[in-house]
Amino acid sequence: MDDYRPYMKKRKALPWLSIIKTWIHKPRVVEYSRYNKYLPGRIKEFLLVDNLIIRRKRLEALASLLVSHDMKKINEEFYELIAQDKLPSDNNPYEVDWSKYDSLTPREEAVN
Repeated sequence: MDDYRPYMKKRKALPWLSIIKTWIHKPRVVEYSRYNKYLPGRIKEFLLVDNLIIRRKRLEALASLLVSHDMKKINEEFYELIAQDKLPSDNNPYEVDWSKYDSLTPREEAVN
């Protein structure tokens, strides 16, 4: 969670909120960012999904949580935050309204 600054000979806390906001604009860069190796394990796995639309939504949710929590606390309470729907889950990742989808299929009339 801290980045070692060799020229300062000490550690300094990373500005996670500004890093995440940058990643929201370019979600593909998460994999290649120098800050990627400092992400806690659960959060790293959560963010490194292949679908960039889902990744952006997860980054936005993480940014909103960083306003009131620090990264360490989010990692510790990760499953509780998912259970409370403060982080988006993968139940319906493409946000398809299945009732509208089903209404497009032709209805079979009663066969005599």
